[in-house]
Amino acid sequence: MATLLLGGFAGLPTVASSPPPERRALILYGRIGTFKARTASLKKGVASDPQLWRTCAESITQHVLRPWREAGTVDVFVQSWNPELSALMDAHWSPAATDHDVQNETLKCPPPRLPYCDRTQWALRGMKRAAALRMRWAAAAPGRAHTTVMMMRHDVHWYSPMPAVSASGAPAKSREAP
Repeated sequence: MATLLLGGFAGLPTVASSPPPERRALILYGRIGTFKARTASLKKGVASDPQLWRTCAESITQHVLRPWREAGTVDVFVQSWNPELSALMDAHWSPAATDHDVQNETLKCPPPRLPYCDRTQWALRGMKRAAALRMRWAAAAPGRAHTTVMMMRHDVHWYSPMPAVSASGAPAKSREAP
């Protein structure tokens, strides 16, 4: 939407455009477990539960994506250690970028072995890879920037809406119909 301002150069009107709607990013990362076993308890190679993923994905869609999309554009980035769910995830999220891979034996904890070391290393690696997806996407085209970025695991279940906030912390305005 453009606004006409009078009193431009040499008496000619100038056009100033309204600021573009804020663009937000939702970054999802990690490995999905099952309803009966936490991700940390699953052995590498054990399949996750698609129903657990779907239940959480629907709550994220309802309570995060919908409120955020009412206020502007939302780009979704998906990293997972669940290649068996990649088609479901990509179809549901229509992500701007994805990275699905298998956890393997490449990460070794230093002796003495610390409790939860493997789990922590894989979680941090997933977060790093997920953040890199967004950074590469933003770098691929000038002007791509997000005012708000939220990173969370796939298996978070939301029970109430997360309002869209602007970078200043003020509540975001809903998009107005033209």
